[in-house]
Amino acid sequence: MVNSIWNRLEELSLNSWPALETRLYGGWLLRFADGYTKRSNCVVPLYSEEQSTETGELERRIAYCEQIYEGKGQDSIYKVFSFTPQIDLALEQNGYEKVDPVWLKTMELSRLPQFADEELRFELFEAYDERWLEQYSAMSALGETSKLPAAKLLHAMPDRKCFLTLYEEGEPAACGVAVLEDGWVALYDIITDTRFRQRGLAERLVRKLLQWGREQGAEFGYLMVLQHNVPANRLYDKIGFEQQYDYWYRVKKRTFSL
Repeated sequence: MVNSIWNRLEELSLNSWPALETRLYGGWLLRFADGYTKRSNCVVPLYSEEQSTETGELERRIAYCEQIYEGKGQDSIYKVFSFTPQIDLALEQNGYEKVDPVWLKTMELSRLPQFADEELRFELFEAYDERWLEQYSAMSALGETSKLPAAKLLHAMPDRKCFLTLYEEGEPAACGVAVLEDGWVALYDIITDTRFRQRGLAERLVRKLLQWGREQGAEFGYLMVLQHNVPANRLYDKIGFEQQYDYWYRVKKRTFSL
């Protein structure tokens, strides 16, 4: 493992955004969730790549994982870190495409100003509620086939969580999720309805979620954001998030047999 902050944040993020099935394979985690989201349907080489440096060993392990994912009718996906170059190179040489580079960012909640927005209209659920998923689905264009695995995954999140919806003009306008564990609050599924963008709702949503986490005892917050999402990165940096490390995915489409 590279350092303690990376190790802990990866453990926390694996818990806060779970899979529906996880298999252990020599320090790698194979995660499955009926194809819903890359982070829940990928191989995570959680432990040091030095465990897999023997000649041909990485290729053998990669081929084994491909068989498992193909058997489930899924593409083979790896979560790869900048400090695991050997694994990344082996995947590239085996035909894996690099996609979706991500920053993981953190902040100390003591830096968060007290949030008092008396005009804010919101609904907060501290357990999964089907209404929240319907609101999120409408904003994100989540397909019908993805709703069932999404509901299962949201149910499987740790117990201390909240699902937040902001309202504007009497309609659901922005959604997000916060998950609390061991003094850290994670943010997921931050989205604003296209009709209500450019009104500052995303910032109000993020601050409200972080405030909820702080009220529940969290001292730190973290989130993952695509590197090419310039508006989101600008917002998170403004609020006080700082980059810790980056990762990306390597994807190999499954082969189809007639």
